[in-house]
Amino acid sequence: MENNLESTKKNEIIGNLFETINYSSTEQLNTFIDSMTQDQALYCLKQAIVCCHSRGAFTLEESEAVSKSLRLLLN
Repeated sequence: MENNLESTKKNEIIGNLFETINYSSTEQLNTFIDSMTQDQALYCLKQAIVCCHSRGAFTLEESEAVSKSLRLLLN
């Protein structure tokens, strides 16, 4: 029973990046960041932009520029 509890704690989500990339420990987050590939970096940047856009972090003009940039990158 104790092993199940420890296993559950290890897999418990403690945070996420940009509302899409979950992590269950600071070590896991650090490993992801330290070993990030170019594809993962591009994904993170795209998700950061989408997240900021959905949170209303941009002006109307910035939103249009971000929207166009995302359409170009995602296609």
